[in-house]
Amino acid sequence: RLLTEAEWEWLARKAGRSAQTVFVWGYDKTIPPKAANIADESAKGSVTHYVPRYNDGYAGVAPVKSMKRELSGLFDMGGNVSEWTHDSYSLTVPKQGRTYSQTLDTTLVDEHVVKGANWRSGTLTELRASYRDGASQPRDDIGFRLGRFVYGGQ
Repeated sequence: RLLTEAEWEWLARKAGRSAQTVFVWGYDKTIPPKAANIADESAKGSVTHYVPRYNDGYAGVAPVKSMKRELSGLFDMGGNVSEWTHDSYSLTVPKQGRTYSQTLDTTLVDEHVVKGANWRSGTLTELRASYRDGASQPRDDIGFRLGRFVYGGQ
């Protein structure tokens, strides 16, 4: 199954860390070498925004695991391709003061939440692990990550 938006964001911002972070690589706006395949110097001229003085070695999609392993133990959550999630995309603001439990979204809508930066992402907003987008059609900068249910033992 596809990850839920909450699962994806927990893996990108909290898993393997003592505190929740802003970016997959931590809090620093300076991107460490080989942290993510994003719109870098090589994308200059082909994208609207790019990250100056950063070069990941790929102008487009990179082979999986081309970047360093992330703090979560996973690869490529900070860039390469954005990822479909199971959840439906909505811009409806939740009611203030209400707590929502994370349940598996069963609504059928045209757009699903897309999480994570990709090789075309070049702004701080897009590079934040909390950034979300919606999409209904495949694109060459969207992929997916599979998850599974794990049930507790006895």
